[in-house]
Amino acid sequence: MKIVTLLEAGDGPRWPVAHAVAERESGDRVIVLMPPPDHVDSPLARELTAGGVEVVASPVPHRGASIRRQAGGILRLRAELAALGADVVHYHHYASAVAARLATVGTTITRVYMVANPLHLDHPLIRPVERVLCRLDHLLIAPTSDVRCRYAALGQPVRRLRTVSYGVDLDRFTPADDRERRAVRTDLDLPENGFVAVRVAHFHPPGRLVHPGRGVAGHEVLLAAWSRFVELGGRGTLILVDGAPEGGEDVAGRRNEAAVRYRERVRVWAGALPGAAAVRWVHGVRDVRPYYAAADVNVVSSWVEDYGAIGVASACGVPTVATRVGAISELVDDETGWLVAPGDAVAVAECLTDAAAGRRTPAARDRGFAARARAEKLLDRRSLSQDVVAALHEAVRGARSWHACSGPGRSVPGCTGDRKNEFTRRWGDYCRTFRRCGQGPPAASATVSSVK
Repeated sequence: MKIVTLLEAGDGPRWPVAHAVAERESGDRVIVLMPPPDHVDSPLARELTAGGVEVVASPVPHRGASIRRQAGGILRLRAELAALGADVVHYHHYASAVAARLATVGTTITRVYMVANPLHLDHPLIRPVERVLCRLDHLLIAPTSDVRCRYAALGQPVRRLRTVSYGVDLDRFTPADDRERRAVRTDLDLPENGFVAVRVAHFHPPGRLVHPGRGVAGHEVLLAAWSRFVELGGRGTLILVDGAPEGGEDVAGRRNEAAVRYRERVRVWAGALPGAAAVRWVHGVRDVRPYYAAADVNVVSSWVEDYGAIGVASACGVPTVATRVGAISELVDDETGWLVAPGDAVAVAECLTDAAAGRRTPAARDRGFAARARAEKLLDRRSLSQDVVAALHEAVRGARSWHACSGPGRSVPGCTGDRKNEFTRRWGDYCRTFRRCGQGPPAASATVSSVK
């Protein structure tokens, strides 16, 4: 089977590599489409190429391009997928999802959307559009139960939904022992016995329509909480790492000016708060592991969040203070950290006080062990990548079966008995979907069970 993966950039997390490895191990041919120049000059492209995966320049998506240019790119993408002989196109980000769906309408190519970031579901204009466009996916893989439920609420049939997390590289992200922690703290010029809290996230500026007036990552909430923590007598260091949860190279020019300006505005605002001197601002970091190794606690104060930084921190054995949004409660509870209401800086400060008072105690170590155990249970990227491949294969089989018997009354060898009834049912589903959405064959059969 030929699998074509459509990526938006070459500086993201490393799960495309794990997926490609699992796909090649299953005997599939894998081709990755990536916009130029990332397809030759980016961390992901170099790692994929070194592993024997073919990386090709993608016509879309073009960041900031005009609608006319994007439309032309979609037409070129359609021709490219046909020339490659793709059996399935696998996409992850919303811009890629829109492009892949439109480029493959009317073809026999199977469409599988694995949702890397659910932020588009909070957009009041995109959400009703997605209610229609998601019906074009033969299969939608949700990374968390929350995303699955949100798409089910949009009307996506349950048989088209699977739940498979992107996971974490548990071999790369591991708990640090006491010796490693002392060494890292020395390298980072941190006190050996001081309290250290860390937050790894990009500074996303407030949007006009999505959570207007506040940064999605909740840095303002965390800084207000840290100020209150210091006012209550707390002492320690807060490290704000502006980067992806797994680290990685930020390709030159990729961070947009709006994000940088927003970060500096927040920095100026926070400079007038109590405890500002104990806050470290870090950016341009390729390897975030030292910061997790040095931390007593990871803090996630987001308004929207998937597993992300919590999954990485859990793999590193670091407990987390987190807001109760999305599927965070699947990873964070009383055993692995602290949960608070979104935007509640006072509650975050209280949790920081608790974490600072209890650091290096048996209870703190138990939280770290529990966090790592939760990651091993739910976030093993190697195992989850195999589940993704199994879902892709099942989606292709289901789509091929539908195309083989794609019309009422059509006589095709093998389409008899229960199987013929199944196709009759699917044809009815297709007609209902067509009337609502204008396009979209029914999904793959539901024999692949939901996984972690």
